[in-house]
Amino acid sequence: RDKREILELCRNAMKEGNHRISKTFAETELWPKIADGDIITDTERKTLVFAIEHFHFTPPAKTLLTEKIKTWENNRHHHNK
Repeated sequence: RDKREILELCRNAMKEGNHRISKTFAETELWPKIADGDIITDTERKTLVFAIEHFHFTPPAKTLLTEKIKTWENNRHHHNK
């Protein structure tokens, strides 16, 4: 996914979600788009981190995505050893 598509998803979710991005949206819409085939590029990861910092995610959504990023990073480092 390119950066624009990820950020557009977040913008649309903000419009539909009372100016917040819910855990449900993060789990069922955003993360599956980013982690298609369990492959996440550095650009996708950086874009997601940017989105978490600049869009209003609910606390549960922010926690979910932060944990998923950490898990992905841990798995990535484990596979590179």
